Amino acid sequence: MHRALRKVLGRGGRRQADEADQTSTTADDSYSRFTKQSGGIQSLQTDYSAVTKASTPLIRISPAARYGQPSSLGIESTNLGLKVLYQSNETTNSAVDIVFVHGLTGKSYNTWLHEQSGTHWPSQLLYKDIPEARILAFGYDADMAHFWSPASLNRVSNHAENMLGALARLRGRTDTENRNVIFIAHSLGGLVTQNALSISRASAEKHIRDVEGSTIGIIFLGTPHHGSDFAAWGIFASRLMSIAKRSNADIVAVLQPGSEMLAIIQQGFHSLLRRRKNEGSEIYITCFFEELPVKLVGEVVTKHSAIIPGYSSYGIHANHMDMTKFASNTDQGYEDITGEIYRWVKLQRQKVQPTCFGEIEEG
Repeated sequence: MHRALRKVLGRGGRRQADEADQTSTTADDSYSRFTKQSGGIQSLQTDYSAVTKASTPLIRISPAARYGQPSSLGIESTNLGLKVLYQSNETTNSAVDIVFVHGLTGKSYNTWLHEQSGTHWPSQLLYKDIPEARILAFGYDADMAHFWSPASLNRVSNHAENMLGALARLRGRTDTENRNVIFIAHSLGGLVTQNALSISRASAEKHIRDVEGSTIGIIFLGTPHHGSDFAAWGIFASRLMSIAKRSNADIVAVLQPGSEMLAIIQQGFHSLLRRRKNEGSEIYITCFFEELPVKLVGEVVTKHSAIIPGYSSYGIHANHMDMTKFASNTDQGYEDITGEIYRWVKLQRQKVQPTCFGEIEEG
């Protein structure tokens, strides 16, 4: 149970803090093993190029990622902002930006780290199967108490705007504004992604609108799709709080504002999906749901809540926290996710094909 508390809450009393230190040590060991496996680039944690304002460093690109090598960034100190994990040697070879977005209490590195094997699949595995991708990770303050509070609407919007702005700036700086985008989002990171796309759609600035216009697909991992059902949002919050051992009084105090906020965000996103479909540029979506319960809590997001009617959905044989972690490229969950991404990239490639006269036309 203590491991579940550490993964989902990330905060607690002295006992939980001790366990967090042990978990951090394990993660640091995994990180050290990775840097040795990826060519001995031990300086990655501190050697970055800032590509945005010095006061708010939202984009960091590791030297390794610049030159076609996989990159792993610092676990704790560099969680915030947008980071490039991999890109091909030639920027023009990249056909898609894949953006990883973690959920509540998660981190841009640890959420995707299989601790037992030390495998960080976005930077160690994915680039081998989708070599034409530039792989990115976005991190934000995912503290549950901050997220699920009366002020949470502004906080979620801030996270969404930060991700949107950082991504737009990176694409502008690298002359890749028209490159396709795919998001891989876990839990409520899916809501941050949805809100970002809605903001992008409504923006008066073209470079911001281009992010939504370039988005071709989203992988949702354990994201709750409750719509306007406040009771369902309440059950979801209660499960998170029960893992965190928050009192019922605390739940009642913060539940309604958070539930209403999440429902509004999701309603806006579904409206966006309908508009894109009517425009003939439908966004590909695949939902993955957890198949195993969290001990003493049960399913955090049920299958019914994790799927969107009309879109493909598949199970991952893990609980809510572990469904984002894969030890190797033979893990079924990994194969399913990368299979969806590969299919989307292939479909987009087929839409634009060269003619015998060297011109480009839609297929």
